[in-house]
Amino acid sequence: MMADIDHFKRINDTYGHPIGDFVLKELVKSLQGMFTRDVDLVARMGGEEFAILLPDYTAETALKKADEVLERVRHDAFVHESHEIRFTISIGIAQLSPSETVAAWYKRADLALYNSKNTGRNKATVAATS
Repeated sequence: MMADIDHFKRINDTYGHPIGDFVLKELVKSLQGMFTRDVDLVARMGGEEFAILLPDYTAETALKKADEVLERVRHDAFVHESHEIRFTISIGIAQLSPSETVAAWYKRADLALYNSKNTGRNKATVAATS
């Protein structure tokens, strides 16, 4: 999965970069709390974009988990001092195909993420198979 905070620039512009950093850290904690198997990996790729690697998940299983993530983030309030910040994320999902390169797999997940963003945000999209 590739996940990206929707309208993150708006959070930074409204509350300042320290609150934006707080939001990033809290999202990581939330994601790590949802992906607890020893083989799961949550990693920040840069900015407000994250990769979630789920060995042995199918695209269908990942989509169900993505829906859980979307629901949790959508309903969580991240509180810092007097600020209560709510936001959504968009997710792209790609299942590694046999003989597919990591670069091609990453690109498919990233394209699925941008499909989610370009078709309304706050949702998950499964990439077409390669």
